[in-house]
Amino acid sequence: FQMLPLNYRLRQNNLVPYRDIRFDTLEKPFIRSITIGPKCPLDRETVKLFLERYNVPLNLKNIYLSDVSYR
Repeated sequence: FQMLPLNYRLRQNNLVPYRDIRFDTLEKPFIRSITIGPKCPLDRETVKLFLERYNVPLNLKNIYLSDVSYR
């Protein structure tokens, strides 16, 4: 992967530093599965489409919905 230059964004009147990371240089997939928490409003298909936009191949069968809270 490649870390891009440091950037800043404004959040609630505070400057927040961040770096974008590029993963398109990897030769094999780096995410094997995703678990969506019970309070997340996203569905599996939306997550899959988001990943496809950024060239992260992940089969829908590897995106899980969780019934268990994080606590």
